[in-house]
This record gives sequence, C-alpha cells and structure tokens, in this order.
Amino acid sequence: RLPVPGEAPSRKQQEAGSFKLDVYAQGEKEGVVAKAHVHSGTAGDPGYKATALMSMECALALALQRDACAAEGGVLTTATALGEVLVARLNKAGMDIGIDAA
Repeated sequence: RLPVPGEAPSRKQQEAGSFKLDVYAQGEKEGVVAKAHVHSGTAGDPGYKATALMSMECALALALQRDACAAEGGVLTTATALGEVLVARLNKAGMDIGIDAA
C-alpha cells in the first residue's frame, strides 16, 4: 500500500532509517579500479530526513560558499556545480562520503 498524502514514517523510523551506496569504477587502463562510497551516517531515512538535510546543505553551499563552487557552465548537475564543497558540508553534517583506496 502506498502512503496517502500527509502520511509519513514516524520520527523514530526517520531517525533509524539509513542507506549505503558503494560504487566501483574501472578506467581504461587494465586493473585500475576506484571505489566511492556514500553512507547516510546520522542523516537518517533517505526519503525524508536525509533528503531534507542534503537539500539544505546544497542551498547553504550556494548561499555561503558560492565562490568555491563551479563558476562556469550551463545547466550543471549538483555534483558538478557544488563538488567538494558539498561533500565537505555533508560529511560535516554527519554523512560519510568519500573515495576509498583501490
């Protein structure tokens, strides 16, 4: 059953929720593999609490650290526009994002 409008997980469920994403990539050179990870850490449920946290950190990065963000381009993805500024903000806010040694 899908939730009806206005229905959401309890605060306890939002706090207890989490997500973990590990990405492995191989380049053109034989044997070169990189691993990146995104773990929700203390950010909570990905559908509610973590989404709000990530949205607010994006807005704060643009408002407070605009000069450190990408200055050129047309329509940019969040990662391209905010890059390391956003990664640092999210890590400071309790998430765990990074590149692991291959």
